[in-house]
Amino acid sequence: MSDVTVKKLEWEEKDIPYPGSKYWRAQTPFDWGYRVITVAGGFIVHGIGEIQPTLEAAQAEAQADYEARIRSARAPCKQEPVGWQWESAYGDEPLTGRWMVSNTKPHRPSDATDYVMRPLFTHPTTIREDIIRECAEVVQAANLSHGNEREEAVAAILSLLEER
Repeated sequence: MSDVTVKKLEWEEKDIPYPGSKYWRAQTPFDWGYRVITVAGGFIVHGIGEIQPTLEAAQAEAQADYEARIRSARAPCKQEPVGWQWESAYGDEPLTGRWMVSNTKPHRPSDATDYVMRPLFTHPTTIREDIIRECAEVVQAANLSHGNEREEAVAAILSLLEER
C-alpha cells in the first residue's frame, strides 16, 4: 500500500520555559501530534523515538511513524465490476473487436463459436487539493446569477482540469 501519498508534517518551533530550551511540534489532523525535544546528545521524538543526531533526522523519524500509521489504517478494497464488455462470433466469423457493453454480466450465446468477456472497473479518482482550490476561486470570482457567466466559470474550471 505504498501508493498512498501521506501529507508531510508541518513543524513549528516552540519555546520551553527554560532558558535556551526549545521543542518542535507537528499537529496531525487527528487528536494527536508529534513533539521533538532537545536532549543531551541530540533530538528525540517524544514517546516513539531514539536519540537522533539532528533535528532533521528526528523529524524524519516522526514522519516515517506518521506515514506507517496512516498506511496501516487503510484496508484493501475489493473492487466490484461496474460493467462488462463482450464480443461474440458466429460460424466462421472471427472476433472483430466490436465490443458490446452492459452493466450486468452477460451469458455466452449458445450458438456463438467464439466468445470473449471482460469486467470493467472504475479507476480510483485522485482529487487534488490545489485543483479544488483553483476551481473554488473561479466559482467565487464569477457572478453565477447569469447564464453567460455560469458557462464561463464552468469552461474555466474544465480548462483547469484538462491542464492537469
